[in-house]
Amino acid sequence: DCKYHYDIDFIRGGTLFCSKGDLSIASWNIEGLTDSKKIELTRAMQLYDIDILGFQEAHIHTSTIEELEHGFLMISSGIETDCKSFTGVGFIISARVRRSIITFQQKNDRMCMIKLRTAKGKMSIICAYAPPQTPNHSYQERQLFFEDLGNFWHEISCNGPKYIIGDMNSRLYKHIAGEEHIIGPSI
Repeated sequence: DCKYHYDIDFIRGGTLFCSKGDLSIASWNIEGLTDSKKIELTRAMQLYDIDILGFQEAHIHTSTIEELEHGFLMISSGIETDCKSFTGVGFIISARVRRSIITFQQKNDRMCMIKLRTAKGKMSIICAYAPPQTPNHSYQERQLFFEDLGNFWHEISCNGPKYIIGDMNSRLYKHIAGEEHIIGPSI
């Protein structure tokens, strides 16, 4: 597990504020985080009115907090390594929601959590990136990831809803009748 200290006052950018109205939450496997990708992500958030974007597969080796243009805040969870890394997860939060952040918790380079104060109480969102089903990642590694994710879920104290967003690297090979409204035509 990663042990990184975050200054919550800096993350929040001021005193704690209760986010009002509905929140728009999205998830995106970004396949590498670059300066131009940060611009692309914040523009997409503005275009689609997204308040919180969880991202996965950032290919990062560090954990960072960065203020982006237009008041967006990026918090990433990576891990120091000399090897090429395809992991790294995090959130980009809009200026409207930033002051409602209660806490950010980094579990490791594949999962992190943000807790928010909303008009309906507290809400927690876990952003996760599972190891893919490839010869480079064993069945045991995937099973351990999902066990860790379950443990992380149960460790989070929240008197409101908890959500998991991200890329679980699961493969669906066919539609089952009645799933058309849930799963799109990309399979």
